[in-house]
Amino acid sequence: MAANLHRSTPGRLLVLWAGLMTCVLIFAWRVHVNRADYDWCEYPTGLGDQDYYQPFSASDFHAPALKFPGHPEGLYRRSGRPVKRNDADMTRLARDTAGRLFVYTDARSPAKFYVKTAQDRYLEFGARKFWPEYRPGAAPGAPHGL
Repeated sequence: MAANLHRSTPGRLLVLWAGLMTCVLIFAWRVHVNRADYDWCEYPTGLGDQDYYQPFSASDFHAPALKFPGHPEGLYRRSGRPVKRNDADMTRLARDTAGRLFVYTDARSPAKFYVKTAQDRYLEFGARKFWPEYRPGAAPGAPHGL
């Protein structure tokens, strides 16, 4: 130990330790001041998503209700009741154009699109499946009914 004293090794270690503790103190202060920048958690699946879809009207079947990048023309609701899907199996694609909820797909059927209505519950969206109700006087041969 006496041989190290003339090289100031303990002093150098103390300066190094003080420098590291100063860096930790500055980082902790920045996290405290800007907590929102550091306090986030993002999942690539449906886990943790609380932005649930609430149908606004019955016209979800008859008018395109879901628009997002890649499908600007819109998709129609295809299921009447939510289907059970595991949140961990769903893959998040994008936010809808209104920015209120996420659009998901399932690895087993990537051509189908879903929105989350509750935990492990999803509504399917896609091409038009249901036709408008029959109205007398409509054009002959027009599809009607479900």
